Amino acid sequence: CDRAAEAAPADPTPWAARLAMARLHRLRDPAPQGLLTAPPGPWRLFAHILSLDPWHREAHHRFLSCFFTRHGGSVTAAWDVAAFLSQRAPADSPLRLLPLVALVESYNPTQLLADRVWEQPQWRATALTIYQHWLPAVAGYRFTPVLDLAYLAHALVMAQREFEARAVFTAMGPYASRMPWSAFGDPAEQLSRARRACGLPVPGPG
Repeated sequence: CDRAAEAAPADPTPWAARLAMARLHRLRDPAPQGLLTAPPGPWRLFAHILSLDPWHREAHHRFLSCFFTRHGGSVTAAWDVAAFLSQRAPADSPLRLLPLVALVESYNPTQLLADRVWEQPQWRATALTIYQHWLPAVAGYRFTPVLDLAYLAHALVMAQREFEARAVFTAMGPYASRMPWSAFGDPAEQLSRARRACGLPVPGPG
């Protein structure tokens, strides 16, 4: 990563790769102002990436994962960071999906009414706002953002907004991803169930 950064100092890619390793080194810089939980983490490394590309998708996702419970963080810290990062992004940015990623990561099937969380007004409004502002921009993408579309489709299905979810599945075309479906069981079964709920055909085995 160091050699790549020296060879191409304007490229954020090697720095984003270092974020994945930051979890191992437990970098604990103090958080900036504006976060309720003020969770320490690799903030300096992340700030450098933002100076090269303020909306680098991969870096944002890798940075957020540093605060997941499975990497030594907490549910509240992950939600706090996800909200902080998504709110500073443009309305039509895929980074607006970060709170939905944190919500899936915090899913605990043993909790009472765990599957009904997405129906709460705040989460339903989050999904619908992303649907209204980000989904129209997807048509201009060079490559289909399958993973981001999957998180949005999942949130809309869980929020019982099948009409909107159907449009998101349509935008995905013939592609699919394991996440977020694998967080809830067998990904093929979960995805097939969601597509059926939207009145869409389920592809058969190739």
